[in-house]
Amino acid sequence: MVIPIEVTDVRKPRGFVSDYLYKIMLESEVEGLKKFEVDNTMSGYASPLTQVLTRFLEKHRLYAITRKLPAIFFRGVSFLMSSILIRLRIFSYYVLDNINWIFNGSIWRKRLKKYSPDVREKIKRYVMYRNAKHITRAFLEDILKVPSCSLYPGSYKKYVKIENLDYLIDVLKKKRNSGGAILIAAHHGNHILMASAISLAVQDHLGFKGSTFAQEGTITAVERFMGACINLIDLPKNSKDVKAKEGIDNVFKRGEFLFLYHDAGFSRQPLVDIFGEFCHTPLGISSLFRKFKPAIIPVYMIPDKKKIRHTLYIKKDVSDKFLTEEFLEKNPNLTKKDLIFRNALIGNQIIEKIIRENPWYWLTLWNAQEIKRYYKKFTFRTNKIKNAILQQIEYFSWLIDNSYELGRDDSAIKNILSELKSDLEQL
Repeated sequence: MVIPIEVTDVRKPRGFVSDYLYKIMLESEVEGLKKFEVDNTMSGYASPLTQVLTRFLEKHRLYAITRKLPAIFFRGVSFLMSSILIRLRIFSYYVLDNINWIFNGSIWRKRLKKYSPDVREKIKRYVMYRNAKHITRAFLEDILKVPSCSLYPGSYKKYVKIENLDYLIDVLKKKRNSGGAILIAAHHGNHILMASAISLAVQDHLGFKGSTFAQEGTITAVERFMGACINLIDLPKNSKDVKAKEGIDNVFKRGEFLFLYHDAGFSRQPLVDIFGEFCHTPLGISSLFRKFKPAIIPVYMIPDKKKIRHTLYIKKDVSDKFLTEEFLEKNPNLTKKDLIFRNALIGNQIIEKIIRENPWYWLTLWNAQEIKRYYKKFTFRTNKIKNAILQQIEYFSWLIDNSYELGRDDSAIKNILSELKSDLEQL
């Protein structure tokens, strides 16, 4: 017997765009389990208007002019665009909710408690404005700067100052024949310009480009330009996508580097802790480290508030923090699942630090509740409490298989649930 369930979501949509996203999510609920994926056509880079604009600029060689646009142009246009977005109330609730999540709910209690309600509201609106302004600035730069990087050699040096590049070059030289490297990053700062610039810099020094993932249809307007700067690899559609997996493996067999956005999230991915909550987490870094033992180097980029340039920071290799099969040999009670999920958790902790230092530059701040965070709340409409509990047992059994917590004894919990289910069925 299937019990009718009303899914009551903790998200509170605001504005017509958010209402639309919310409607898609509710329509995609299947037997109480969220199966939401963002439509690629919702990406601004996939918009027909954006594609027409980039083709027009290239055809008439206008990138020779746009590459010389001053910083005041980007600041001015992003100010106007962000004001419109805030007026549409896209950012109003979600950004604040996600900020509280990033700081585990403490930021407003500690920092805003001493202010009056009016002042607190102004501070919150400033947070929303700053994030909206950065998103619109990044979008403008991708449309106008990334093509310039591919069309005019050396242009990236005007836009991006790379700190510690010599260290990265040395690591890549050492790992050229022994596994290559993963540059672990988030959709933070301007991730498209960052990946393009760092790949071009490596190419200038070592003669090869890096690689990164590109989900089909999400960056159509700049895909060709970005592809001239860094090799684009299609995301594997499933575990049987041999062609995509071979493309990834070849990067490390050649001793090159993969630019990996570890903050990405899709509903098909398992749930691992980040910022104190279960969130959809990719396992790519765990699988690749286990297979190739590459160097793992955190990178992130911060925009200058007044100048046109960004500063790209390259950190030290953190591969020694990731666990290998030796860890399983020393802990025979653990399994390969523990190894893979623990390394994914370590990756999350690296991303947490990058985002917490500058949360306003996280491009996913406004929609993390759609693609990253996991929500579940049930309201049952039935007089059969036994059946309601049985369905909850089934749900939590699924959750145990698709999530990970340090120190959790999955088999012991599943045994208890199995005994409870058996006892209830006999009633």
